[in-house]
Amino acid sequence: MEDLQHVIEQNDVELKNREDALIQKVNHAYDEAIKEAVEEFQYLLKLNPKVKPSSGQVKRILDRTIGAFRAEFETLVDPFQKELVAQYEAGLREASQILASRDTKNETA
Repeated sequence: MEDLQHVIEQNDVELKNREDALIQKVNHAYDEAIKEAVEEFQYLLKLNPKVKPSSGQVKRILDRTIGAFRAEFETLVDPFQKELVAQYEAGLREASQILASRDTKNETA
């Protein structure tokens, strides 16, 4: 039974590590997109600090920001999909190991 617990704990640690790595990548993409938007707003304010950006300028900046985030995020989709498959396969391996262990114990009983 300790072997099964060890397998489950090991798989849980691996899944958590992969999940953390994906979260960090998404956060990085978000941070980069926001950083670009802030830089563009600061540039507009430097051009003429007395004039606030127009709604059209704000919309263009936000559209570019969303576009940049979308592009970064889409590069993460493929690894994310692969990760889901890997997690599913890990779960199947874990289940098969549990069943094999149970069958081995039943045979020896």
